[in-house]
Amino acid sequence: MPHRIPAAFAIRAVILGLCGLVAACSGTPREGSVPARYWSVAGEQWLATDDLATAVADADYLLLGEIHDNAAHHLGQADLLRRFPGENLAVGFEQLDSAQAAGLDAALASDDPLAALPDAVAWADAGWPPWGLYEPVFAAALERGRRIVPLSFPRREAFAIAEAGYDAVLPPEAIAALDPAGVLDAAAQAVLERELADAHCGKLPASMLPAMAKVQVARDAHMAWRQVHAGERGVLVLGAGHARRDRAVPRFLERLRPEARIAVVVFVERRPDATFPDDYPEAQPGFADFVAVTAAAERPDPCAGIGEH
Repeated sequence: MPHRIPAAFAIRAVILGLCGLVAACSGTPREGSVPARYWSVAGEQWLATDDLATAVADADYLLLGEIHDNAAHHLGQADLLRRFPGENLAVGFEQLDSAQAAGLDAALASDDPLAALPDAVAWADAGWPPWGLYEPVFAAALERGRRIVPLSFPRREAFAIAEAGYDAVLPPEAIAALDPAGVLDAAAQAVLERELADAHCGKLPASMLPAMAKVQVARDAHMAWRQVHAGERGVLVLGAGHARRDRAVPRFLERLRPEARIAVVVFVERRPDATFPDDYPEAQPGFADFVAVTAAAERPDPCAGIGEH
């Protein structure tokens, strides 16, 4: 789910797709460890990692939803990537966009793709948390010989969505197949707008929320379109909010490939004074299939000081 960021950056952050990308204003996240168990939402029980890997092994698309700056989440993603079976799998990354494709190809053609990758795609300038957090996930994909696929559109293109609509980032055939304008009913639209407002400390004008929600939907639709066109099976590495079954990327995957088997695993942080699973929306039916709970990354209060500017 998106983290809160200062109001001065709120609108630009959403339009640029930076919700949740707060590493630049946070301390160094503490080192994490690989999750040892996963909650089965349908089974209402904890599964050991081996059992979780077996449960998702026959999925056509495995979505691994993260909090971007939590090291444990990336270690968990890397672990599940190594365990996921199959040949000719495409691993789609929300963190890469089509403008970085040429750099990605150059890195993959080099003698040491993993070492070459961050400079080749200008990772340090892209607004994501430090490369070291994501390196284990890319390493796991490369070790298994998986194809790496950029799922996002360049952030600069998001500015056009509010005025031009989904045509700004999706071709006509994608819009016809995905129908992004019809994915949210009134209730889901209201929930998404409320979440976006809360994620930005309640400091955004209500009039801006529909455009922000449209950008979020466009990102979900675009990622599903890119992943399906990359192959019949694959793994998606993306934010937990984009992985949720009820309104995000899985909904669009289903529209493109109704017969596909989809499995959603999300990583969440332990919340003070919250009881699992009752107090965790991610562990309720409709959000994810499996949930891992980790320690929270260390970060300052992103809403501190708002109102002083």
